[in-house]
Amino acid sequence: MLERHVTSLQVIHPKVQHSLFKGEPVYRRANVHTVKAEAGWLREGREVIHGAEPMKWGKVRAMTKQRQRELEAEKERTGEEVRQPLYSQVQTRLVRPPRIKNVG
Repeated sequence: MLERHVTSLQVIHPKVQHSLFKGEPVYRRANVHTVKAEAGWLREGREVIHGAEPMKWGKVRAMTKQRQRELEAEKERTGEEVRQPLYSQVQTRLVRPPRIKNVG
């Protein structure tokens, strides 16, 4: 896979070059990982391992007008875009819900 074909929600890790194609490095598709925010992994029943370094930083996407206004205010205050950490599946683990006790 060529690096220019990697989307904003993908990352190449480890970045080991496999070969060259017209002067561009080619990477194995097995090294291309999908990245998501912590909330995205939680919706899939996974949690980010404590202390994991984000593989990538991405833009925060506002789904509501109120959240969009908050992000715009933060951008005006700091002068830069608000970014969120993105993690791959190898940086997560399955969520183990607590056992239910004293039912009934």
